[in-house]
Amino acid sequence: MTPEQAQYYLLMLRMGEYEEYDAFLDRLLVEQDPLSPLVLELAFCMSDREQTISVLHNFLLDHPADEAQLMESQLAYVRKKYIEKAMTAAQVADYLYGLIVANDWDEPWSDLWQYYDVYELYDDGIISQAVFEQCFEAALLRGEDLDCFALQEEENKQKSLLGKLRDLI
Repeated sequence: MTPEQAQYYLLMLRMGEYEEYDAFLDRLLVEQDPLSPLVLELAFCMSDREQTISVLHNFLLDHPADEAQLMESQLAYVRKKYIEKAMTAAQVADYLYGLIVANDWDEPWSDLWQYYDVYELYDDGIISQAVFEQCFEAALLRGEDLDCFALQEEENKQKSLLGKLRDLI
């Protein structure tokens, strides 16, 4: 197990995402022969999530992970969940916010704030759900930074125009 994999699954466990870790460990138990000391130690604490987290944490003290690579793997994870419709845009934003907090707002994790910032605009009623989803999806899937305020203004103009047309009819 690489330090990046260990850090990735440590974060997943801290976020309550157990299924992917369990599948990964099962795969390692089948594929590795002989089992590495780390995998063997993880196998002995499979049912104890806190002990598993502790084992991974201790491993990472001696083998630090590349944080940028790890953040990209977390973004790939949520992109996949979003595309599969296993997570909504709001759930992805909450998940990414959890990663920011779990990593003490350190770089590069604080860069994830851009996704949650758009969600806050929606949650505070500043932009509509449609504008939020359009801006969020553009950022998450295509790396585009859309102007949410301009899009909301355009949507408001269209609604106003439709309202005036209805009044004429």
